[in-house]
Amino acid sequence: MKYFKFELKKFILNKRNRYLLALISSLIIVYSVYNTISFTNIFKNNITTLAQEVQTTEKTVQDNIETTEESLKTTKVKAESDDLNNTLSDLNQEDNIYQKQIAAIGANDINEYYHLQKEIDQLYFKQNGNKSSSGQDKFLKAEIKYIKTVQERKLDFEAMPTMQSHAFGNFHQQFIPILTSSLFIVLFASMVSILVATSYESKENRFYRFAGIDLQKNLIIKVLSGTLATFAWIIISSIIYFLVIGVVNGFGAWNYPAYLGDSDLKTGFTLTNLTIPN
Repeated sequence: MKYFKFELKKFILNKRNRYLLALISSLIIVYSVYNTISFTNIFKNNITTLAQEVQTTEKTVQDNIETTEESLKTTKVKAESDDLNNTLSDLNQEDNIYQKQIAAIGANDINEYYHLQKEIDQLYFKQNGNKSSSGQDKFLKAEIKYIKTVQERKLDFEAMPTMQSHAFGNFHQQFIPILTSSLFIVLFASMVSILVATSYESKENRFYRFAGIDLQKNLIIKVLSGTLATFAWIIISSIIYFLVIGVVNGFGAWNYPAYLGDSDLKTGFTLTNLTIPN
């Protein structure tokens, strides 16, 4: 055990390793700050886009209401009049929901926005039936499933389902891909292998022979100590990154549903909620 501690301390105190880890840590801090600022701008732009889309849709619904009311004035067929009245009732209900959505976005109440969005999606199926072959239907079903899952788990909605800003979602969407990238894997492997190779080049191993230490055992100890040190750094940096994002954007919840993409050659790209937790 004392040989393991010696090699572990030697790896940590190695100047090259300390400089490399300090450089990587600095890059991660810069990335965290940049990522946080970018998320803030993205969400602001997304809220603005949502507001514009809802206002445009609401204006279209109002135009349809006026058109339907004009048609009611001129029609003399009872069956046609009944259909127009039903259509007008649905349009008024839809317009009322959109007005509430505009107010919710104005108050930055994302939870209320999605509660109302579920009502709009359900109203669509009520009016058009359940046509599972349509790409829009698939998207709306996934959206309803996503909204219901968040509501059932009593969580707050993300401004963008596909880009989670809170710590739990941000960590697995942004930070884990960095740590598992080939650049980081090669870097950590290099730090361990360079240290092992250097000990052979400097003929350090012959001193271990005099101390009665098995060379094969020493090689394993060198690799394990270096691996342990790098993994300890990964765990510490992960915790720091998680805490920073959590303090800035909120921690969120571990059981927030994943909202992933599904590519279809016929319908294109659609969002599919798998309801799995982070």
